[in-house]
Amino acid sequence: MGIGLFAAASSFLIAVSEAPNWGWTSGSTIALFAVAAASAAGFVVWEPDAKEPFISRDILNRNVVAATWRFSWRLTPCR
Repeated sequence: MGIGLFAAASSFLIAVSEAPNWGWTSGSTIALFAVAAASAAGFVVWEPDAKEPFISRDILNRNVVAATWRFSWRLTPCR
């Protein structure tokens, strides 16, 4: 299911990079953001049940990783 993560990341990055040219409310930009959201949701739902997960749960459950996520959200300027 690594393809879901790839689809989410690539469609999000294309939407962000092309939105200034296409317009933030253009159909193409909104469609790419929708694809990114749906792909990320699919990845989150199906990845934990995979035989060989792309990202191990053990890594995500570590305190260092959790602290990094919390800290990075505080640094994000757009909330």
